Amino acid sequence: MGVGEVIDDDAIQFARLISTYAFDRARVLSGTRPFRQHAPITLRQRACLLWSSKGKTDEQTASIMGISRNTVLGHMRAVRDTYDSPSRLYVVVVALFEGTICFSDILDA
Repeated sequence: MGVGEVIDDDAIQFARLISTYAFDRARVLSGTRPFRQHAPITLRQRACLLWSSKGKTDEQTASIMGISRNTVLGHMRAVRDTYDSPSRLYVVVVALFEGTICFSDILDA
């Protein structure tokens, strides 16, 4: 791979998988307590979380997804409950850390 060459999505996903595994193994070897994994969220909950992480309001998210604002609120409430947090910002940080969403999802990279 040379300077300036574009890396395909499959290679990026593979590198992400390997780096996550390597990080987890390093944590085990160092004796560091692993971060608590939360229960998985649904695809709709993830989509609402992702739009929220991009700075979209509940109304904008509802319009983008073709659902009601109340449905968005319900999905976000369920996500906050899953992550035991009243804060959307905290949920986004934990979801990034756990790999539920990634920076490239947020930045449209």
